[in-house]
Amino acid sequence: MRRHRCSPIRRLFLLLAVAAAAAAAAKASKASMASRRRPAHVGGEAGPQPDSTPTWTSVDPAPPKLGDGAGPQPHSTPTSPTATAKKATAKKATAKKQAPAAKKAVAAKAWREPIKNGACPKGYPVKVAASGIFHVPGGRGYERTTPVRCYADAAAAKADGYRQAKA
Repeated sequence: MRRHRCSPIRRLFLLLAVAAAAAAAAKASKASMASRRRPAHVGGEAGPQPDSTPTWTSVDPAPPKLGDGAGPQPHSTPTSPTATAKKATAKKATAKKQAPAAKKAVAAKAWREPIKNGACPKGYPVKVAASGIFHVPGGRGYERTTPVRCYADAAAAKADGYRQAKA
């Protein structure tokens, strides 16, 4: 006797039909259990059912932010135009004090440009290749690496996001 084989699509439809029938049976069973429950208001007072499922309320995931300029803000005091101008002047003065420090930080870079012949300047022996991998003196690929940047030490190159060569 020859056995008939079902196609994969037909098997899928049969599986879905069986799953739908099982879900309908579970729903019917749950409904019949609900009809057998005790009345909720025995003695004239309605209370929660022990078998009842909790109801969930939706919550807005992004509540409105305070300070978006839409009306008066809670706990805020009105400020005069002169007080606002004084605050702005104080911010500018603070920014001017910080500007020289920022310029010094830019001037003191942790790396140097390579010399025209492809070597690193004195005091900056760590070579960073175009691939983003840095080589330290004595490493296997150090001699054949053409540097894009030169660092004083490996820690400075690592701090800038480069990866050390494995060998």
